[in-house]
Amino acid sequence: MSRSAAFLLAIAVPFGAGAQNAARLSRAIEYYNPDWSPDGRTIVFESTLSGKYSIYTIGVDGSNLTRLTADTSNNEQPTWSPDGNRIVFSSDRHGG
Repeated sequence: MSRSAAFLLAIAVPFGAGAQNAARLSRAIEYYNPDWSPDGRTIVFESTLSGKYSIYTIGVDGSNLTRLTADTSNNEQPTWSPDGNRIVFSSDRHGG
């Protein structure tokens, strides 16, 4: 399975059913820029799941969806540091 297909499967699992998920799925949600952690166990990506572009991580098995940025800014283009201890991303939180 390609990494892109694995990413799509991983993000689809947490949003499968339920009233809250149905409401969330009624609007278009975008997912971009997946990047695998150096150890291959976690994916970082950007999504409009919260309304603005935010940074999330998720296990490659679809577990542990975690929103990392929770502000009113757009946070995009996440990338793991080579050692896997940090994630860098771009943001418009200070106007640029």
